[in-house]
Amino acid sequence: MSQVMKKPHTRRKFTDEEDAIIKKLVAEHGEYNWNLIATNIPGRTPRQCRERYNNNLKPSFIKSEWTFEEDACLYIKYLELGPQRTLISRYFHGRSPASIKKRWNYYTSLKWNI
Repeated sequence: MSQVMKKPHTRRKFTDEEDAIIKKLVAEHGEYNWNLIATNIPGRTPRQCRERYNNNLKPSFIKSEWTFEEDACLYIKYLELGPQRTLISRYFHGRSPASIKKRWNYYTSLKWNI
């Protein structure tokens, strides 16, 4: 019985060039043609491209600092809905579910480190 040697999976950050390609191709082909988009970025899967765009690159997302009001709303919605960040994101115009998760984790890390 021979063992198949698997190539180790390595993670690497998206480059500015890859981000630019994703934005350009989404503008040309829309947000749902991830197979085509991924073929233009060597080493990236359709899922990676889709998640990069939906979590980081969408032009409608807010990248500014969180306000006190947003933090308070996040706390209340988390108490109401639990850790359902996609559901919570409906109450935050311009904040992605990934941004909400990151903010909640940051908030809870502060709470326990005080």
